[in-house]
Amino acid sequence: MPEIKPKILIVEDDKTTALLFSKILHKEDYLSIIAEDGRKGLSKFLAFRPNAVIVDIFMPEMDGISLIKEIRALDRKVPIFVTTALVDEKVKKESYAAGANYFFSKPVDKNILIKRIELTIKNPIQPIVKEEKKQISSDFDFVGVGIAASTGGPLTLQNILKNLPYTEKAAIFVVLHAPDWMLESYAERLNHLLPYNVQIAKNGKIIEKGNIYLAPGNYHLRIRKLVKKLDLEQSELVNFVRPSADPLFKSIAESFGKNSIGIVLTGMGRDGAVGAAHISNVGGKILVQDPNTAIIHSMPSAVIDLGIADRIVPLENFHKIMFDTIESVYKQIKR
Repeated sequence: MPEIKPKILIVEDDKTTALLFSKILHKEDYLSIIAEDGRKGLSKFLAFRPNAVIVDIFMPEMDGISLIKEIRALDRKVPIFVTTALVDEKVKKESYAAGANYFFSKPVDKNILIKRIELTIKNPIQPIVKEEKKQISSDFDFVGVGIAASTGGPLTLQNILKNLPYTEKAAIFVVLHAPDWMLESYAERLNHLLPYNVQIAKNGKIIEKGNIYLAPGNYHLRIRKLVKKLDLEQSELVNFVRPSADPLFKSIAESFGKNSIGIVLTGMGRDGAVGAAHISNVGGKILVQDPNTAIIHSMPSAVIDLGIADRIVPLENFHKIMFDTIESVYKQIKR
């Protein structure tokens, strides 16, 4: 049986742009469906149920924002890519508020567009969130906190941690999508700013409370439960990246059980969502940055879409909510 090609709905009133997108998608083995205004776009969405939608903002009959809202009322999961010639922060915020996943200013970089489509269509989140919650015991007498961040992550994380009161009730494990040289410099800078001991994770290192461990570039970071040590390995890319937050979060769930906290901050793509589901499934807590305060909203939005976020937190309040959650989870260890 021949493989079914993913369908992409292009809603664009400029014929030249619509045909250009269609040609680009055809080269990448996608099927494209074109609608020249929002109302026809909605009709074709209902008829063809595409795997993704590319939407212009300013169109006759029905504008892009209205179309996104209509689509979201029917389907919360389908990826929606906004393209517009108007570079306006208000329009961008309205697009995300309506339910868009990505926002591109014209002219669109075709390579970035295709990569984002591949990321959302060819690497879907597995439905592990349907599992019943499991009770996993923990041999750690402190909380395990996993943090995932990508685009905009270093500054966002720095702003959170510099305001986070020092606590020895948790160990913090961080995945940033960045090269090794940048992470080394970043860890050094955080050590000067924070009361925490910030270090690049080393294979076989014994995990100690009150420390912050950064996954090194090009290595997945996991926790070895039985020996309470860090584990680094270079297995295949996860979510097209290494390090990835998903294997880290999964190992935190397996090692800390309900004494886990998963945090997903700004970033492009979906890294951390599946891992957060593992933490949620064992009774851990999930905090995500409010997408409206994220530089790139895709990663926190992916967790929100799964319906597993315990708190959706604006950046300015994140340090407080994070500290309060650590305190709350720690109390259940001492009961």
